[in-house]
Amino acid sequence: MIAALIRSGVGLFLTLGLAGAGVATAGSGPSGTPEDVAQAFMPRVERVIGELAVDPERLSVRANRCSDTERDDVFYIWIGLRARAPAGDAGAQLRNLHDAWKKQGWEVTRYRLLDNGGVNIAARDPETGDSHALDSGFRTGPEHDIVGFFNTPCFRNPDGTTAFGHMFDRAPG
Repeated sequence: MIAALIRSGVGLFLTLGLAGAGVATAGSGPSGTPEDVAQAFMPRVERVIGELAVDPERLSVRANRCSDTERDDVFYIWIGLRARAPAGDAGAQLRNLHDAWKKQGWEVTRYRLLDNGGVNIAARDPETGDSHALDSGFRTGPEHDIVGFFNTPCFRNPDGTTAFGHMFDRAPG
């Protein structure tokens, strides 16, 4: 089931059009090493997760190439989340998160209520440019399973070539 959730989540991620979703043109944005950017980004992601009554099972961190360049020194950080809503209220929690994002002035890029009770949301934080997408619309467990994708804008690696791909997994918290 875990592999299916991840596969479904990757498809959702691509469907949401967030792959390489940097707000800066590649190479013109801020600079930082992937490790430093990931470490600075993790607390922002954990704050969003902390707004939900979920049991996070895993956070996976990757450095990905920004979609608008072939440069080896331009990247964004992607953090993937797999979590469970033990109270069986994943859809309601995501609807509430959507409302909170709107009140905070975030750019909501997706809000979809699914027939199975699941919810699919995505938004961009106007202060940081970070993009967030969460989904509970899985065939099995639409009220219990949540997958999330969190992206930074594009950064330029001052050290040069970036090692794209998996960086580390970590238990949330």
